[in-house]
Amino acid sequence: MSITKAHIESMFLSVAFCCALGSPLVPFAINDSYFRLYPLSIGIGVACMVCLLSTLFPSKKTFHFCLPDGLITVGIFYYLLRYDYTLQPANWKIIYAILLGLLWFAARIAFSLQPKVKDMLIPCIAIIGSILALWGIMQLYGWAAPGHYLFHITGPFFNPGPYSGYLALLLPLCLFGFLKSRDWTKGLYTISLILTICILPAAMSRSAWVAVVISLLWVTVMYKGGWQSYRMQIQKKPFLTGGLTAIACMILLTIGVYLFHMKADSARGRLLIWKNTCHAISEQPLLGHGVGSFPAAYGKAQATYFASGKATPAEEHVAGYAEYAFNDFLQLTLEGGIILIVLVLGTGFWIFRQGVRQAEYGYCGALLAFACFALFSYPLQILPFGVAITMLSAACIPSTESKKQRLFFPYTPALALLLCIGSGAVIWKLRKLPQVYEWWQGTDMLYLQSFYDEAVKDYREIYPHLKGHPVYLRNYARALYAQGDTLAACRMLEREKLVSCNADIWNEQGKYYQSAGRYEEAEQCFRYSLNLAPERIYPYYLLTKLYTEKNFFHKEKALEAANIVLNKPPKVHTKAIDEMRIEILPLYNQLSSN
Repeated sequence: MSITKAHIESMFLSVAFCCALGSPLVPFAINDSYFRLYPLSIGIGVACMVCLLSTLFPSKKTFHFCLPDGLITVGIFYYLLRYDYTLQPANWKIIYAILLGLLWFAARIAFSLQPKVKDMLIPCIAIIGSILALWGIMQLYGWAAPGHYLFHITGPFFNPGPYSGYLALLLPLCLFGFLKSRDWTKGLYTISLILTICILPAAMSRSAWVAVVISLLWVTVMYKGGWQSYRMQIQKKPFLTGGLTAIACMILLTIGVYLFHMKADSARGRLLIWKNTCHAISEQPLLGHGVGSFPAAYGKAQATYFASGKATPAEEHVAGYAEYAFNDFLQLTLEGGIILIVLVLGTGFWIFRQGVRQAEYGYCGALLAFACFALFSYPLQILPFGVAITMLSAACIPSTESKKQRLFFPYTPALALLLCIGSGAVIWKLRKLPQVYEWWQGTDMLYLQSFYDEAVKDYREIYPHLKGHPVYLRNYARALYAQGDTLAACRMLEREKLVSCNADIWNEQGKYYQSAGRYEEAEQCFRYSLNLAPERIYPYYLLTKLYTEKNFFHKEKALEAANIVLNKPPKVHTKAIDEMRIEILPLYNQLSSN
């Protein structure tokens, strides 16, 4: 009877944590981290509630606080302390960190009381992987709409990169389940593996491919005996094994070179981002710039680098604005400093080592895939990855039996109750998000229909909720400008600079200053835009128009800027380039003839 109860309890816990795992994938409002916190908070709240119920039943096992629990608690508190609550550049990150902390302890309690949940989760994750792979296949053949109009395959994400990375995260678990299972679940793992491997090449994410190859090889090697088996082969057949190893390394090196040149500009762009991120880190190495500070700190570093004249033409060609560092370890260091990255790496290493000792090769393989993907992408900036990595990490911690059999461990229900209270508080705080989204969309419609007074009034009302959203801030600034409040529009763009380093912010702010007769400020904005993205032609077009103003006329500067507009090869030729050149040509001829 007790075994039956244990299985039922494990099943309910597995379902609850699968709900938490899938909650950020639910299509809600827009594909935006802030708004998707709402379904995520509900999913984590359900997991905490089921976890609390499980602590009320007799169990021979208890939850024991261990080193990773302490490190994660310290890391979350440090993360919260490094946030600027006055400027509030990224409130969603703070709520996200709190939710992940709640999920961590809920998973730790569940896996400690019912270790069978770890085994039950793997087939559930295989089902989720199959659904996601089918989703991408349907998009590939036009049977489902992608998350972004520029891409064919995105799954529930907004572009193929995160979609591929998430599949890469689940694939090692499916492989380990396939190797380990001896029952009907083997067919489930086979289907999931086939579907995922079929769609991953079409998604064209090199980072995900690298993560898949490394993690699958690692899982296979560890399952077959690990490095001890390899050493035995070296001792038995040293030349053959050494030769095969050398050939494998050469093949991997060749593949790496091919992947680099496959999208060379993209790869060089990431190298530039990493270089500028390191420059920003060097300014505040120990404590970092603060949570959510990446756009502002990175934009400053990139503009300074290009203004110094040290950049190569190749770097200028690939430069753009970066929403992320395309390396989560660097981004964590920039925002939280060396202290945060040491906490993260130390905790991760301890968890991985414990997982290997417990032979949880599937979960460890998933962590390895995540680490590889995080070296070249931004998974921690996307909600589903944080949820998945939290649960997978908790599964690597060994379940410790209590020394004495007892009905329940008295502190565990209290902790579970605190988790429920915490998740309930977060749900309560986020309860208005659906209404905020509808309000925002209605306000944008007012702006588009030129009802500027009403739009500005509504934008002002929802500012406390969306002050960290660049799209909202840009539309608010445009509405203020259309209403005639130019300087207020410029102040709103100053706010946007805290949450985005898009060069278009400076272009638009420069136009606003120019219309207000503040020509020096306008020139500074256009020049700063060029420092952020030197290959753009549009700032030169704006400078040409500025230097031909009656009260700010500079013939030589105007001719220089106009010449660049007319003759500079564009990075991407568009119709807008032709239109700018058609407009500037007679102006250039007139200036040249005078």
